[in-house]
Amino acid sequence: MSKIDPHELALRQYERDRERAARVVDLWPTKRTRMTSSPLAFFRGSAPLFFELLSEDKWLAEGPAGAGWIAGDLHLENFGAYRPERGSRAELEGGVHAYAVNKRGQLTAVFELNDFDEAFIGPWSIDVVRLAASMILVGRQFGSSGLRSLELCARLIDAYAHRSFRGAIDDLAIPDPVRMLVERSGARKQRALLEHRTEIVRKKRRFKRSKGYLELPSEWMAKLPGAIARYTKGVAEKMRPTAAQMEIVDATFRVAGNGSLGALRLAVLVRGNSASDDGEGNGAWVLDIKEEGAPAGAAWGTTPHVPPAARVEMATRACVASVPKRLGTTTMGGKSMLVRRLSPQEDRLVLSDLRDQDLNGLCDYLGQLSAAAHQRGATEPPKKPWTKAEKRDLLERAVRIASIHEAAYLSYCTIVRAHMR
Repeated sequence: MSKIDPHELALRQYERDRERAARVVDLWPTKRTRMTSSPLAFFRGSAPLFFELLSEDKWLAEGPAGAGWIAGDLHLENFGAYRPERGSRAELEGGVHAYAVNKRGQLTAVFELNDFDEAFIGPWSIDVVRLAASMILVGRQFGSSGLRSLELCARLIDAYAHRSFRGAIDDLAIPDPVRMLVERSGARKQRALLEHRTEIVRKKRRFKRSKGYLELPSEWMAKLPGAIARYTKGVAEKMRPTAAQMEIVDATFRVAGNGSLGALRLAVLVRGNSASDDGEGNGAWVLDIKEEGAPAGAAWGTTPHVPPAARVEMATRACVASVPKRLGTTTMGGKSMLVRRLSPQEDRLVLSDLRDQDLNGLCDYLGQLSAAAHQRGATEPPKKPWTKAEKRDLLERAVRIASIHEAAYLSYCTIVRAHMR
């Protein structure tokens, strides 16, 4: 096993973050704050470091059989609720999904994996060990003992393996935090989203300018109409919005995420559904348009020969049972951009709100939900179940990865502190 210097890893991550955060607007203070807030936040925002670690110690990348589309950056905060595209709930019934429906039986919210920016076709074990490592960091963030953190990690791996080879656990229940999240988000209306993110100025709806919504430089505003037109043209004809619906009302630079900070990301307000309008733009739609690049783990698998945003869309459609509403792609200034419509249903678990008694059920549930996504996107499903020894080895790798990231996090904080003097 190779010797790994967490401080060297932290230095490389620091320089990577500083350079990336200054690409479009200066987001370095924001990135620095988010990366130093906790070991889990550091882990979330440093997918390239994770894959550097696998390169420096090949044993960490080993694992049992099974390959296909993987998220590439799987952790506990890459699950959440969203509004799915129109469709039946039949594909979700009898499975592991939490979902909400309206009085007409239409899906209004579903809980799923919700981030495929780093997706590629590779070993399932990479996603599993990264998710398990994040569970260890969450346990430590909760103040759990080392033994309790290991118990949670092992439980998650067992649940994943059980779903992969034996189907759902007989008594699997939707955890209360997930069930309540979906029920709450499924009942939200579009007006709630608009009231939260926008305001009326001179009888015109616009985004509230804040730390999360910054003025968009004029050079990008000029490129936006063409990007919207290209996206619209790519939507399936039966679902394609009209030019009037896609008329741009306002646009800002959107500051969101952690690992993606520094990428070009826009929030765009378009005219939307005039039938729901009351003269104040309450039928408007909000689009999230985000730059995509090559996945950090590309060397550990294969990626289709398509633009980066198309890769992310392919992975999403391959792995989730219900696709997010209005998912598509476009180009803007030579950048490959993923487009989706933001909905009031979008929400995720707030880890600080969870109780220790919630974590057992959450591990069982997220392990199975991850396995279901991998099975849908499988290219080389394993021919036999993972053995106890293989699962034990995955646990040991997750422990080592979590410990190195925690040490690198402290070194990163030391570097930040030194530069702030």
